[in-house]
Amino acid sequence: MTAKKFFESTWKQRGLYQKQLKKLLQDEFQKLERQVSQLLDRILEAELPSVVKAYEQKIKKIEEKKLKVSDKLSRCGEPARPHDEMLRTSMEFLANPCKLWASERLEDRRAVLKLAFLGKLAYRKNEGFRTPDIP
Repeated sequence: MTAKKFFESTWKQRGLYQKQLKKLLQDEFQKLERQVSQLLDRILEAELPSVVKAYEQKIKKIEEKKLKVSDKLSRCGEPARPHDEMLRTSMEFLANPCKLWASERLEDRRAVLKLAFLGKLAYRKNEGFRTPDIP
């Protein structure tokens, strides 16, 4: 049960982090929109074509930033997999990591490697795998 409580705590912390990140991204998006609005106002007041062109280029760069922030916003806040599925996979691993390793799904094997070892497995030519760092 300790592992389940730890998982629940981590899940909640991650959820709070995602909410904070989403708020920061929304603020950034609004800031960029204000900048575009200000530049559009300046374009209306500008008389020289070179100044107008410079403002238009600046707006184009800001619009590109807005697209990136918007893309991050669309992916932010929602977990890649549901809570129950993630909990079940974690508990299955803790119960029997060999079973998950024997799975034909590449994602399962990668999960075993991530959960069982701190980093990538070191390999030396003619010697094989080195002793891994275990969490």
